[in-house]
Amino acid sequence: MRVVVIYESIYGNTGAVAAAIAEGIESDADVLCMAVPDILPNADMYVFGAPTHVHGLSSTMSRKSIEDEVRQAVARGEPLHYFPTAGMRMLIEDLPSVSGTPVAVFDTRFHKSRILTGSAAKTMAKKLERKGYEVVVAPESFFVVDTDGPLADGEMARARAWGATVARTLLSAQSTV
Repeated sequence: MRVVVIYESIYGNTGAVAAAIAEGIESDADVLCMAVPDILPNADMYVFGAPTHVHGLSSTMSRKSIEDEVRQAVARGEPLHYFPTAGMRMLIEDLPSVSGTPVAVFDTRFHKSRILTGSAAKTMAKKLERKGYEVVVAPESFFVVDTDGPLADGEMARARAWGATVARTLLSAQSTV
């Protein structure tokens, strides 16, 4: 079984969570963890992750706003951890329609009510389901302390555990086929 974990990350937090999720999966499956690619690699299951921006997935406007903030911070001489990847929204929009390919989705966001923060994971789940993907595990959020991090205490361990749950769910589904 091959699982591909694909993430969008701006400050490195979502990428770190993706790597921890891949660690949780790797004892049960062959796993590849990568930033948003130009072409989706073949897999039995995909895990998509992105930071929450303006209540959902990043857009050209929200990414431009962050890039402007980064330029200003650099001009002030502030140290930054900024590792932008390609956007998840565009990848999902460009995906072909499928029939039942299993996926799991996660996001990073502030640890506040989803009503206040929104959720990139919920947005991804809806978009992927419209394309014919089957979300096999409830969308999950991992929490950051501030816009650019760090991750809240315990989130990396929680991400590894969630990855193991994702792998077990996929194995269980395959054994009933």
